[in-house]
Amino acid sequence: MNPAWAKFFAFLFPLRCVACNAHLPEGGTLCVDCLARIPLHGRSVQMPHASYTLIAATSYASPEAQMLVKALKYEGVADAASMLALVTAAAARNTLEQELLTREKWVMAPIPLHPKRERERGFNQGMRFAKALRYHEPLLHIPLVRVLSRIRYTDTQTEKPDYKARKANVAGCFEVAEPAEVRGKNVLLIDDVTTSGATLEEAARVLKRAGAHRITALVFAKA
Repeated sequence: MNPAWAKFFAFLFPLRCVACNAHLPEGGTLCVDCLARIPLHGRSVQMPHASYTLIAATSYASPEAQMLVKALKYEGVADAASMLALVTAAAARNTLEQELLTREKWVMAPIPLHPKRERERGFNQGMRFAKALRYHEPLLHIPLVRVLSRIRYTDTQTEKPDYKARKANVAGCFEVAEPAEVRGKNVLLIDDVTTSGATLEEAARVLKRAGAHRITALVFAKA
């Protein structure tokens, strides 16, 4: 768009912070104050009884983190993926650098949506998030592969009351289309939010069965 027209539209339709509705004259999704209120974690945690390690940038208890995820997932604000990636990379950089020491053996794989849900939503927020992450160190040169596919339509996990119900909901819902792309490699599993961990656990199980060596899940927020 012509810069003059861009300024004109920005004047007519000023962008607002998705958390506090403050005017953002330079664009973006969060104002500086709301961004500063997001607590940063980024530690590596071995999940009990699971075959993956979890790195979560922040907590979903943060209202600003919630609004950012909702803007991406339910309102289709594409720029929100860039902000999620920025926060995640900043919070988890030191941990990721240790995880990715054998960088040539790693691939990134976003959690997929079922084709029906992706059509309903119009996009896959996990793929948008994963693509945005690749603009940040130490993820710049990690190949992004779409090896996971969702072969069974499931209810949303938020509709399920506990871990047992969520685990049953996603059982058998994934498959690895191209096992050669993960066989003998480490996989960085990407998603925006994890709650019980059932979805990540099922994806990790299928990837391991396809020959993946090590699974690390990288998420923006842990609920």
